[in-house]
Order: sequence, then C-alpha cells, then structure tokens
Amino acid sequence: MTLQDYGAAGWHMDTGATSHLTSCVNNLSTVFTNCKYSTVAVGNRNTIPGTHTAYLLLYVDDIVLTASSTGLLQQIISSLPKEFAMTDLGPLNYLFGIHATRTATGMFLSQRQYATEIIERAEIPSCNPCRTPVEPSAKLTSHGPPGTTDLELQLYASSPSTLIAYSDADWAGCPTTRRSTSGYCVFHENNLLSWSSKRQLTPSRSSAEAEYRGLAMSLHRLAGSGQVRVLHVPSRYQFADIFTKCLSYALFDEFRSSLNIRKTPAPTAGDVRPHLQPLVLGLAHLYSLGLL
Repeated sequence: MTLQDYGAAGWHMDTGATSHLTSCVNNLSTVFTNCKYSTVAVGNRNTIPGTHTAYLLLYVDDIVLTASSTGLLQQIISSLPKEFAMTDLGPLNYLFGIHATRTATGMFLSQRQYATEIIERAEIPSCNPCRTPVEPSAKLTSHGPPGTTDLELQLYASSPSTLIAYSDADWAGCPTTRRSTSGYCVFHENNLLSWSSKRQLTPSRSSAEAEYRGLAMSLHRLAGSGQVRVLHVPSRYQFADIFTKCLSYALFDEFRSSLNIRKTPAPTAGDVRPHLQPLVLGLAHLYSLGLL
C-alpha cells in the first residue's frame, strides 16, 4: 500500500471488531452513508465511489485505516463504532509483527522483534553475522539475520505516479538442481512496494529463458497497472541483482540503500534525502539513455 500524505491524523488502527468487515460490504456501505464524497476500498477490491479516498485494511480483528483527507478519516472513525464493537488505538504503531515509526516525511517499518524471536528460536543469538546474505565466492549460505535486526524499511509520502519494477534472474544458480533464481522489486516513486526472491520451479535451458520467466513473475505484480513497457537496465543500476546474485559488499550496501533499507537516521535541517542518491541517480541515468 502506498503511503500518502494524509495530514497529522495519519494512519489509525482499530482492534476488537466482532464481525468480519470483508464479508459485510453492505454494512460498510451503511458506515459510509454519511461520509460524503468518499471512495472506500476494502480488502476484496470492492469500492464505494466518491471524490476522496479511504483504505481499510482488515486482518482478523485488527484494522488499519487511512484516508485522503483528515475530515473523511474522522468521519469514518466516528461511524465505525456505530456498526461494530471496536476501539480506536490512535496512530499506527505495531501490527502483524511490524513496528511503525512516523517521521516528518513518512515512516519507518521495522521487524526487529520478529527477527530477534527467530534468532532465539534457532538458538543462534551469539553467532557472527556476515555483511551480505551470500558470500561472493559461494552459492548458498546458512547465515541468519543477526546483522539486520537494526535495519528498517523507509516509506515516504507520495502522490499517484508510475510504477517502476526491476527484474532479474540468476541462470542455473543452484549447484544442486541447476534451477535459476528470479528476483524483482517494485517502486512507487521512491517507495519500495513489493519484492521477491524465488527459485524457479524447473531448470531453464538458457539465460534468456530464465530472464523471461523472471520477467513474467514481475509483470504479474503489475498486471493491474495498465500499459507496461519492458526496457533493458544496465547492471550498474539493476537493483534486482540483490535478490539473485552474490554481490560485493560495496555494491550490496548501495543497492540495499536504494531499496530504502537502512537504520533510522537522525533528522537534520535541510535534509535532501542523500541516502536515496543511488536510486535517484540510477533513474536519472535511465532517463538520459531514453529508457524511461
């Protein structure tokens, strides 16, 4: 979901709902009867038309709610308890094992607690972390996540724009099965929306076949975005390599930063987001080549 600049009210989380809202679209229609000029999108893609937009994300009895205007957001928050038993817990803080920290430009999402629990369950709290998931000289690794617990995903306020996806494949990368690994990442402006690293089901007879299979997997994520253009990206700016290949630490660190994965930085006056420079320069280079 794209983070939009929805004002001071921002995101809200309600819990304790006693009914499944996704199966009660009619009840939701009742909730929004008095919320004029609103378009409401629910989890099953049903919508209630209007000029403003609200997104309601439901999982069991947890709700995340946001809207394009503070007035609409407050209307919905005050209307929902009239139809369902629930409690407003205020701005989004923790949900699905993800901790959200708001900043002046957006928010940071962290899974530190979740990663720590995995480490403790595997009984490897004192193991030495490596700087990259896979050593440049190896194909496979058993290293866990101890060195990444302090990293977070940064999201920025954004407006509707074009989606940009990077796709790549490591042909016959598995030394045992000779199967290839597909990887992709999808951006909305500077926001990383979706990513994947997955072993292909069957071996590919050529690198071209492996690349096309990886491309098909990434295009599936863009199926509802309308017209799609497929372009070549120079390896220097191919951020999807981080999901498929053994990279040097310098390149791995640069690509990871370009994915907006970083430690929470201390705010500075006149901050121009220098940590996004690799991504911005990469896109600028593609534009200069006439590829975008």
